[in-house]
Amino acid sequence: MMTTSSLYAFFAKPEFILAAFKRKKEAHKKDVLAHIELPLWLSLVGIPAVGLLLLVLGKMWFNIEWWVTVIAIPLVFVFTLIAVTSTGLTAITPGGALGKLTQLTFAILKPGDMGTNIMTAGINGEVALNASNLLMDIKPGYMLGGKPRHQAIGHCLGIIAGAVVSVPVFYLLLQNDISKIASEDLPMPGAQIWIAVAKVLSAGLSVLPQSTRVAVVVGGLLGIGIEFMNRRTRGKFPVSAMGLGLSFVLNFSNCWSMALGSLVFWALGRKFEGKTSLASKVFVENQETACAGVIAGGSIMGIILIIIEQIVLG
Repeated sequence: MMTTSSLYAFFAKPEFILAAFKRKKEAHKKDVLAHIELPLWLSLVGIPAVGLLLLVLGKMWFNIEWWVTVIAIPLVFVFTLIAVTSTGLTAITPGGALGKLTQLTFAILKPGDMGTNIMTAGINGEVALNASNLLMDIKPGYMLGGKPRHQAIGHCLGIIAGAVVSVPVFYLLLQNDISKIASEDLPMPGAQIWIAVAKVLSAGLSVLPQSTRVAVVVGGLLGIGIEFMNRRTRGKFPVSAMGLGLSFVLNFSNCWSMALGSLVFWALGRKFEGKTSLASKVFVENQETACAGVIAGGSIMGIILIIIEQIVLG
């Protein structure tokens, strides 16, 4: 359901795909933002250097063949162009759809290889999403006095800091037991979706039970139908294919938390609509920020509790 809905939403707007490859008429003019942006030569040097590093690490850690990486790097560039164009025009990044397209591409190029399928799609998705996130940070950065050059440098520093912190924490959580991935303690709904798609693409629908194949077809058709109605009603259709699909993947406690949170913020929005009080500014004008804080706080506390449990029981 989530796959077909995201792909339908992606291909239903071909103008965004075409816009990514159209040459701008003003391209020959002098770049008036050159003094506040990173120089172009950094990309000309950085992409081959990082690509070579990616080729080596992909082979060492994930046994990805060198020719697969050579094909993946241009695809990353193409899909990232599409992603940032969509983000710039609609503020929506089709990360899920692009990831599935990558999985489909490498299912054809390297059939039966789940590791290659997941990792190449992961690389593609992360580059596209990070590029789009950086694009969305430009306006808030301007408002705070930051230049695009500063934001790009900060983004790169964040990548290093994130890797230094997140990788040890990830290993500490798993304790060399990969069976914990997508378990009740670490549900990882995003990972479950990628794994499920990789399994189907690597083995084919024929390996699935008959009931599962029927469910796949029903879910796929529902995803297309819901997204079609969403486009026809200009976003007013009351059912979200992504939300409904996630409800089959997440635990009931998480679904209940999302539903309850949505109901609370809907009620607060109705109560404080049109008012200028502090409560209105927090719960209506900045509800996304408040929700993000709750999600981040809950996630951090969950990780801390798991680490404490591992240390105490370890």
